[in-house]
Amino acid sequence: MLPADSAAAMRLTGGQLARMEMVAVEGMPFSRAVRVEVRGPLTQAWDVQLMANTTGDVKVGDIVLLSGFIRGSSSANETGEATATAYLQRSSGDFAKVASLTMTGGPEWKQFLAPGRIETTLGPGQHGFTIFLGMFPQTVEIGGISLINYRNLKTLAELPRTKITWPGSEPDAPWRAEAAAAIDVLRKADVEVRVRDRDGRPVSGAEIRVRQKKHEFGFGSAVAADGLNAQNADGDKYRETIRTWFNKAVLENDLKWPGWEQNRNRAIGALSWLRQNGIGMVRGHNLVWPSWRYMPSDVERLAGNPDALRDRINRHIDDEAASVRGWLTEWDVINEAFTNTDVQKVLGNAEMVEWFRRARNHDPDAVLYINDYSILSGGGLNRPHQDGYFNIIRSLIEAGAPVGGIGMQGHFGAQLTAPVKVWQILDRFAVFGKDIQITEFDIDTDDEEAQAGYTRDFMTALFSHPNVSGFMMWGFWEGRHWRPRAAMFRRDWSIKPNGKAFYDLVYGEWWTNAAGTTGDAGTWKVRAFKGEHEVEVRVAGQSVIRPITVNWAGAVAEITLP
Repeated sequence: MLPADSAAAMRLTGGQLARMEMVAVEGMPFSRAVRVEVRGPLTQAWDVQLMANTTGDVKVGDIVLLSGFIRGSSSANETGEATATAYLQRSSGDFAKVASLTMTGGPEWKQFLAPGRIETTLGPGQHGFTIFLGMFPQTVEIGGISLINYRNLKTLAELPRTKITWPGSEPDAPWRAEAAAAIDVLRKADVEVRVRDRDGRPVSGAEIRVRQKKHEFGFGSAVAADGLNAQNADGDKYRETIRTWFNKAVLENDLKWPGWEQNRNRAIGALSWLRQNGIGMVRGHNLVWPSWRYMPSDVERLAGNPDALRDRINRHIDDEAASVRGWLTEWDVINEAFTNTDVQKVLGNAEMVEWFRRARNHDPDAVLYINDYSILSGGGLNRPHQDGYFNIIRSLIEAGAPVGGIGMQGHFGAQLTAPVKVWQILDRFAVFGKDIQITEFDIDTDDEEAQAGYTRDFMTALFSHPNVSGFMMWGFWEGRHWRPRAAMFRRDWSIKPNGKAFYDLVYGEWWTNAAGTTGDAGTWKVRAFKGEHEVEVRVAGQSVIRPITVNWAGAVAEITLP
């Protein structure tokens, strides 16, 4: 799908930020490569791109192999290596990625191979090839790039693959012991069970079991109203999975401004279902996504009339925030304000403060969040985006905006961030003293082993950080997921390795199910994960069950036998 001399076919965009030249190469399967010196200033990875035209079409189910060689250096990258991410993507509209390959390399040539299954049919001219280089200043050489469509002649298993890994993935990596110790301190508390007979005397030898019923920490997923409403076998399974796997949810699209105005009753019905089915923590996503693209179509026509634009946005916030008051535990007031700036260019950045204030006026109980992407993902290397997000949060707080929490999305591809790097970024944003939540997690890859391993490690890093209070998958079922490869359940509802990793942590390793017996003083103690539990006491064939809540102070269960 690329010319034989792919290097010669490359053209550079963002030329004011970088310089490109062709260099001769010896001793490799290719005779020349593209060298790019990326200087900056940079704001996004796509600020500097190498692009080439592709040929042919791709169809759903096609098996492709993307490969290439890289070498280079960067003093801005902690590893000192150069980084590039290559994509086959839609050539217009949302530029959706069809296949991807992240490459990192030092002074010696290194080959990368990534097979993939096509999920979107695109005809000739509807797709293109691009390599993002604007992560940070760097000098990078790329050669031997190829993109082959095998159609149905090969399976994924038959094609070679560069194993996806990340720093700290080793089973004995030192960060694991540190995380385990922190989890024991942060996420557990002491539970003491005191058993007395009807005369108030201690009962020794009583059999005790403490069973957890719900986490205090939020483990959730994006859900869709149409999935909740589906009256078929998939709908039944969709609803059952939400009830049994999650204690938290966010409506994926139904509370976004266009979806809200199109059918508010659908959103309210979904919120009602979540409440009735025991989902006690519900995020609202989102009130203002300040790009014309993500607002109702009439809003852009007000760009030349600031007063009318301001009134349109304020009336929307007043309407939606008031209409769902009491249904939500938190609101994403603003989404992706660093890169989506259409409204700010008209009304000024200070207008964002008013959005928070209006949301607070109409919903005094919901925690108000700002939300953005590319903070923890992509190796944690997008410092311009991190800096921009940090500065927006700081300016909002300094101006008196009632910001209660910081959302970090967490959409990953093949470039996975070291757990220690995740901690460093979280520590940086923790200076604001606000709760941090990972609001939109997924890993879009066919490498299911890496997908499961990193799900485990990323969740462990988050659960061990004192400022993190919630973790949200951005969907869970392949049949209703914006990136089907990232789902935890396949289309037939069979569980994938990443789903097992999630469940084993949330309802296994981090779930209290403890047993013991009281001593002479009639007491028994255990460390339990914070949340809702039940305590069962059995003596001489009799059983007494009491609910308890384990919080930061722990819990004492006083049980008198009948």
